[in-house]
Amino acid sequence: MPEGKDEFGKADHADEQSNQPELNGPGVPPVPPQNPSHGNAEQDDADSNPNGATAVRRELHWLEILNFCGQIVLAIVGIVAACIYGRQLGVMKGQLDEIIKQYPEIKKQAQAATDAVTNGERQTRLDERPWLKFRFGTGDISSPTIQFSTGNPIFVPVGFVNVGKTPALEAHGMVVLQIPAKGKDPDVPNDKQGIALAGRQIPQGNHFIKQITGMQLEESIIFPNDHTEFSISRTQTLKSGDVVPRAISLAEYDQLRTNEAYISVWGQVWYSDVFGVEHWTKFCSVHGVAFQPESEKCVKYGDVDKSDSRPAKPTNK
Repeated sequence: MPEGKDEFGKADHADEQSNQPELNGPGVPPVPPQNPSHGNAEQDDADSNPNGATAVRRELHWLEILNFCGQIVLAIVGIVAACIYGRQLGVMKGQLDEIIKQYPEIKKQAQAATDAVTNGERQTRLDERPWLKFRFGTGDISSPTIQFSTGNPIFVPVGFVNVGKTPALEAHGMVVLQIPAKGKDPDVPNDKQGIALAGRQIPQGNHFIKQITGMQLEESIIFPNDHTEFSISRTQTLKSGDVVPRAISLAEYDQLRTNEAYISVWGQVWYSDVFGVEHWTKFCSVHGVAFQPESEKCVKYGDVDKSDSRPAKPTNK
């Protein structure tokens, strides 16, 4: 039996071999065995080439070194830049501190320059502005002979002359003629009082109003070195509201004839210049030997404004 199995087994093996096709027939090359996996081939190549792997690792190592060195260089550059910026900041801070210290002086110099320009403009306006001066008489007569008679109004020739360099614009005002007795002052306002034309604003600061009859001057233009002439008289207001000249009484006539009274003319004129600045002139003049020179009320009343770039005061025009 063992031998039968052996023969059967051999027969079976022979049958299997007889059932396989003949691949190595005439004219067919032998087929090489195929590798089951590519990974094993690469591993075999790496294992078979150790020098290539070492070169790759060396290159990676040098790249890491270069990257590290680059970072160090950038860090050094950043530190140097920070030092430079810090030094510049310190210099700028020092300059700022110096400017702060010098600021009062710089401000003072700037103010001085501004004041110089302002003073120059002010001086120019003062030099070029008009100046109105009151005077008795007409033409070249400064001390006219005044005619008067009892029962008739007295007329006094007066005028204004522009002694400035530019025209006096919108010149208008009020003139009062009075006949004070010897030893008495004209009824001029004091330092705390002012005059205003009828229908115009009352000056500020006046605590009472005293009605004084005078002659109003119409607006006109007075050119440089030119003058305006007119005659004034005392006036009185009738019950009808009309303003008419007032006649001299017999007593006043006798006082004037015997030098026991004198003629006083005072008032105020307002005008503006070509720069648009308003000006004024207050005046008080007398005619007659009865005037007391020691009385300073009339002399002190005369005044002019000093305005150059601001509204003139008083503004009661």
